Amino acid sequence: MTSFLNSIRKFIRYLLYLAVFICILLICFAKVFAISSRKVNCGVYPRFFANAKWIGQADTNLEVIQFERVFSINANKKIKSATLYLSALGIYESSINNHTVGNTYFAPGWTSYLHRVQFQKYDITALLCQSNNKLKIILSEGWYSGQFGSEMKINNYGSSNAIVCLLKIIFTDGSTQEIVSDKQWKYTSSFIKQTDFYNGEMQDTRTVAAKKYTPVKILPRRKSLLIPQEIPFVKTHETFPCKKSWLDSAGSRILDFGQNLAGFVRLTVKGQAGDTLKISHAEMLDQHGNLYTENLRLAKATDTYILNGKMQTLEPHFTYHGFRYAKITTNGKTEINLKTIRSVALYTDLKWNGNFSCDNTELNKLQQNILWSMKSNFVDIPTDCPQRSERYGWTGDAQVFTNTAAWNADVYQFYKKYLRDLSADQGTNGAVPNIIPDFRKPHKSIKTGVSGWGDAAVLIPWRLYQVYGKTEILQKQYQSMKTWVDYIGSRTKNGIWMDDGYGDWYAQGDSTSLPLINQCYYVNSANLLSRTARILGKKTDAEHYRQLADNARHKFLSTFGTFDKPATSTQTAYLLALEFDLLPIKQRKSVADKLVQNIKHNGTRLATGFLGTPFLLPVLSRFGHQKIAYDLLLSKRMPSWLYPVSKGATTIWEKWDAIKEDGSLQECSFNHFAYGAVGEWFYSGIAGISLPEPGSNLIRITPIVDRRLGSVNAAYKSRFGTIQVKWRIVHNQLSLYINLPTGTKGEVTVPYVSGGTPKTYQVKSGLNHFITR
Repeated sequence: MTSFLNSIRKFIRYLLYLAVFICILLICFAKVFAISSRKVNCGVYPRFFANAKWIGQADTNLEVIQFERVFSINANKKIKSATLYLSALGIYESSINNHTVGNTYFAPGWTSYLHRVQFQKYDITALLCQSNNKLKIILSEGWYSGQFGSEMKINNYGSSNAIVCLLKIIFTDGSTQEIVSDKQWKYTSSFIKQTDFYNGEMQDTRTVAAKKYTPVKILPRRKSLLIPQEIPFVKTHETFPCKKSWLDSAGSRILDFGQNLAGFVRLTVKGQAGDTLKISHAEMLDQHGNLYTENLRLAKATDTYILNGKMQTLEPHFTYHGFRYAKITTNGKTEINLKTIRSVALYTDLKWNGNFSCDNTELNKLQQNILWSMKSNFVDIPTDCPQRSERYGWTGDAQVFTNTAAWNADVYQFYKKYLRDLSADQGTNGAVPNIIPDFRKPHKSIKTGVSGWGDAAVLIPWRLYQVYGKTEILQKQYQSMKTWVDYIGSRTKNGIWMDDGYGDWYAQGDSTSLPLINQCYYVNSANLLSRTARILGKKTDAEHYRQLADNARHKFLSTFGTFDKPATSTQTAYLLALEFDLLPIKQRKSVADKLVQNIKHNGTRLATGFLGTPFLLPVLSRFGHQKIAYDLLLSKRMPSWLYPVSKGATTIWEKWDAIKEDGSLQECSFNHFAYGAVGEWFYSGIAGISLPEPGSNLIRITPIVDRRLGSVNAAYKSRFGTIQVKWRIVHNQLSLYINLPTGTKGEVTVPYVSGGTPKTYQVKSGLNHFITR
């Protein structure tokens, strides 16, 4: 009997082990499936290209090639519509019968090319004729295989550029005709001889009498990667004439356009055929009045044109530069007409939603500088800078600026595309690369991530949800959010996230403890993930990550909560703890007071970097320190937001002291939006606009007023309509106008200029006016 019972026990134990083993297998398969589902396109859209082939060049001797296809249309039929579907591995420009198709740049855009490649759709009905038609497509290497990255490597994604296209013509009788990319195409060299994002473009604009055409090569590329265009195109926008001009010691002409931007120089000239004209670009001038290029790293930033002897307009096609100044050099007697020269701004065609202005001209200039750094770095993806041999989609920069970007423009689709690439490039271990798209290690499955940068996987979807009220973004990004938090958990030691990282990048004060920063972001990301799970009805996950956040918070408090060391008592240490609600309620006021003491001890100056700066004014005003928040905002002493303005800046700098007080320059970017994250407070603090929570139509208005601004006018186009706040202080009297869109209601807290407890009013939509003293 005993032997029989022992056998039963062994059998039951075996079943238990088998059940555990099966559960582990199922969990592993689920994770692999979840990660795979983020990366693989469903393959619905490639049906448009069923008969089209990926085509490329048969050799690799030509860098910028021109594909051509000549075709005829039935003369007895009338065209109803003609649509061109087009994509590339590289970047392209197309034309029909010498008419450019689409006013776009850098199509098909930068994505995680191993997982997702966009295609574009163009209506070309008006460009076709009944006789012979010529479809041309110029293809450059671009991000796919061109020189890119700090080491100027080529072939980051692959070595063979290619196009795939379909021209579908529908006639009025219902019949159709299709022209597809196949063996009937041919290619030749284009007038563009060399181009890349860093070094610039070289064009030979002389007419070539005869060209050698070569049959294309069919390439084995997956059409299942193709997806429709997800965001507005990169297009040209503002243009600026030359404001000042002079000759340098070598006889080259220096131009000052007055505005730092991302784009190119356009000019009309006539010179001798074969003469060369070069345009070099820079953001700043050195002490001798020459172009300052030390901050360009390896980028040459020079466009070169060989002239054709006729009057011609010159501009690059496949590159852009970050510049305010340009130098024009010629080797002939070409005369430069300054009236024909323009600097042309190039950025994603966003819809601008916000406006902010006040009586303080320097603060208005700061707002304009924020917008220009946003424009300059929203070029298909959120880049860090537009001028040097970098221009990456740093996740840390992208996440700290999300809220400010959303106040100023409709960036939902823009960030949504970026997040899909983040998901695609996320490691199978859950790690988020610091740069998205991840061109440096696109083929690797195991990756690493750091706090404040990898947390973009959680922070950006959550902030988009708060602004736009769409659960869709949380649903689509949930698995990415979850695997990132799980990755953090796998990297902890005794409950503390101890990995290396960038910390509070370029902070002016004492360095903040990296483990402290890590733990703050660990708690915050786990907490936001728990809230996301609750919103999506995932109760088990919500409870699991709530408990994870609580445990991580307790570890933070027991390890760092006394703030008793130099590295744990910085402005950023206090800010992260307060912003992420890591402290017991009874401790928060005293920590906020310590933050104020630190600021005053620093001469009423900030000492924060990329991670701490966005929270500085919101946290101060949240805990009742509005005056010191304004003191920091309006300070002109370095470091401050208005110090660059006082130095003539027209964009936001990468470093607080990019121009030192003695006028010397630092080798850094002069067009970096990260510190422009303060712009969020212009709307949420100064104007006091609090957007409705998802599912609510209640708009809260709590303006923070200061007589140093005189008057304020702020407007934001929300999902309900335009919210407008105006206030003016005259002779100790505050006049406050609130205009709310139809279908909403408001809760307005009106402050008193002379002090006292603000009063709160419930208001209806429309115009509301309040006067207090």
